[in-house]
Amino acid sequence: MGVNAEQRPAAPTRSARRRATTGRPTGPTVLRSKIAVPRPGPNRVRRPRLVARLDAATGLPLTVVSAPPGFGKTTLLAQWAAERPPGATAWVALDEDDNDPVRLWSHVCAALGVGGPLPEDPPERPAASVVLVAAALSDADARGEERVLVLDDYHLITNPVCHERVRFLVEHLPAPLRVVIASRRDPPLPLARMRASGTLGEVRARDLRMAREESRQLIDLNGVSLPAADVARLHEKTEGWAAGLYLAVLSIRARDDVAGFIDAFSGSNRHIVDYLTSEVLASESPETTDFLLRTSVLDRMSGPLCDAVLETSGSTGRLRELERRNVLVWATDPDLLW
Repeated sequence: MGVNAEQRPAAPTRSARRRATTGRPTGPTVLRSKIAVPRPGPNRVRRPRLVARLDAATGLPLTVVSAPPGFGKTTLLAQWAAERPPGATAWVALDEDDNDPVRLWSHVCAALGVGGPLPEDPPERPAASVVLVAAALSDADARGEERVLVLDDYHLITNPVCHERVRFLVEHLPAPLRVVIASRRDPPLPLARMRASGTLGEVRARDLRMAREESRQLIDLNGVSLPAADVARLHEKTEGWAAGLYLAVLSIRARDDVAGFIDAFSGSNRHIVDYLTSEVLASESPETTDFLLRTSVLDRMSGPLCDAVLETSGSTGRLRELERRNVLVWATDPDLLW
């Protein structure tokens, strides 16, 4: 027997489907591993100067830890969290799937211990879910509890709606509460305005570069003993890049002629090549990779010099974009000329 249009039941809404098993809106499944604060590894160099810098940013709504891959952003923040009081740090390890605003905020709420169902907010207005978080944190503030929300690997977030909600959250946090973003490139948030108003904390690649003594500690902690002169040479060759130094140590373990290896060590080392290929170049366009390759013969670069070498134009803008995104180049002067 057929059912006419008036008799056919309406299709259940998305909210209704969510209530089918629980009786209330629930949001996506929260992965506990994404909101667990990572523990510092046993062979990690303690960096008290940077921990103190993060502590000094107390009272600022946002701190950005921005540097290319392998500079130890996550390791530093894990060390800092381990030295803070229990429960004082909430952590979300972001991935590409968190470009879904509901999924992202479900994990943010779970990390902060904010209960209640998440409203489904239209993207054209401030997110009610952000208001929910801010209100709950205001209650915590009233009890004198300082909290920090760490958003790790923020460069994986590309959805403008997610960026807008993070901006709204940062701008409406009670004063003792703060957000720390770790990213391979600066997030699309109003950083210039916050920097000018003194409400932005920053840790950059130049800050994360290891000092010579820290390089020596990293080498020692990973089971390699080197004379001071060899440590100094390896430190200079890696320019304080933690991942490069660690990859060099892996190679040294399997070699007898350590001095010869350090003499020949460069970016063409197979471990370095594998790391750069998988962590940096794989996500870049062929045009960017070609530009980096063809200008790599230069010790330092400027837009006009690159234009002359490549017989092209527009290199100044390309260099500034690469520097802004932390892609293997950095400015040596405040005017971004070299």
